[in-house]
Amino acid sequence: MDPFIGVGLYFIVDWFPQYETLTTKQKRLVFAAVCLLVPLLGVALGVASGFQEPVWESTFWPALVAAGTAFAAGTVAHVREL
Repeated sequence: MDPFIGVGLYFIVDWFPQYETLTTKQKRLVFAAVCLLVPLLGVALGVASGFQEPVWESTFWPALVAAGTAFAAGTVAHVREL
């Protein structure tokens, strides 16, 4: 499911007019930040609400893997535009 989220996030980020004025490297950094922000926000809400324990192996590491997968999928899906 993570690759589809990455492609969807890329389309959402691409809607903002300020995004077009950025250089290619800046676009990748913004997209990577968005891909990292979404799963980490989910982890923060899960830990704060008590549904998840703050354990590296079962909470934080899967969020980082999801962020990396979403970033890679979104970048690969739009590599022709870069």
